[in-house]
Amino acid sequence: LSVFRKLLTLGHGNIENLGRYRMMLKPQERKGDPSLKSFKVDVALGDEPDRILCFWCLSPAVSMQAIVSQAPNNVILTSGTLSPMETLEMEMGIEFDLKLENPHVIDPRQQVWAGILGTGPMNRALNSCFNNRDTQQYKQELGGALVNLARVVPAGMLVFFPSYGVMNNCLTCWRQAQDGKESIWNRLHKFKQVVVEPRTQAELNETLRSYTYKVENSQNGAMLLAVCRGKVSEGIDFSDCHARAVVLTGLPFPPKNDLKVVAKQAYLSQTFNKSTKGELNGQTWYAQQATRAVNQAIGRVIRHKNDFGAILLCDERFSTGGLSAWVRPHVNRMSSFGQATALLTRFYKHASHKFSAPAPSLSNEEPCDATPSEEWGFANQTRSCLLYTSPSPRDS
Repeated sequence: LSVFRKLLTLGHGNIENLGRYRMMLKPQERKGDPSLKSFKVDVALGDEPDRILCFWCLSPAVSMQAIVSQAPNNVILTSGTLSPMETLEMEMGIEFDLKLENPHVIDPRQQVWAGILGTGPMNRALNSCFNNRDTQQYKQELGGALVNLARVVPAGMLVFFPSYGVMNNCLTCWRQAQDGKESIWNRLHKFKQVVVEPRTQAELNETLRSYTYKVENSQNGAMLLAVCRGKVSEGIDFSDCHARAVVLTGLPFPPKNDLKVVAKQAYLSQTFNKSTKGELNGQTWYAQQATRAVNQAIGRVIRHKNDFGAILLCDERFSTGGLSAWVRPHVNRMSSFGQATALLTRFYKHASHKFSAPAPSLSNEEPCDATPSEEWGFANQTRSCLLYTSPSPRDS
């Protein structure tokens, strides 16, 4: 009974908010499952349960309305990934008086090269959809594309996969020699030192130190293989030589059969219908989660006004719709992989001459023991803003 009393206190004292929560039974995950951290309440059933009773909040309007109820002068939301703002505003449950989407501080025409690569070097389709991503042909074509891009991209190169599962399957394939030929893994190492994002937070700091050391102390730089919505794709500052290119290998949709994803989609489809401001339903939200994860990842490439780099969308399903406004007009769909590498080579030749930063000095020392806060800053790159003004603000 004490558990259910606690559930009823959620929703900031508003009984109507209980309709924005869902209670579900979830199979017990292994200890340390990071997804459990997002649950409002998790109740174990039995001494050694195989199921967990979950009580999930499915609407950010609960928290936003609690803030508005305190009558602040203003509420300001800022981020580089608020777009599309219309559906975000509908989810928040309040009307914003001002919506602002800024251009970037750089000149994208000269400092960014962005392209959609629908085929690899063997002219086979790059498509990481569920039915194709586990095929040997796809993994070989993607690996070959990364090998060729590693030859062109200077210094650091970030490669993002849709999930850990997709990344690990590709790595297993690439480490094996095919038909007596050299493995893709060995071919990659000819052009870049390769570092892989770990699953645990404890190993992340050492991985980042290793990557930056390899970028700054090897002739051809390094490649960091990571995952969208993972630890590397958000907040970490890969400026200048640490990220001269960001490669997206597929559309990072959330796990379709995940109970929380299913519940969220069902809630939105039941709550919202078509309106004059746009459409928000479960399928729209599902697609937007992939787009926002893409925008978060491509934000790693430009970190200050003199930075430059390339954005490579290596999946034929990519389109410009939903991409951040600053990059959207500058994305071109390549007719062939050869066209992409030729244009990319030309871009780096021009940009490195005009916007080159001082090269890091080579060092024989081992990676330092600096803390992440010292070594990996958080750049202030806000490009979108929503402003709510209270009709009856409190006296300050």
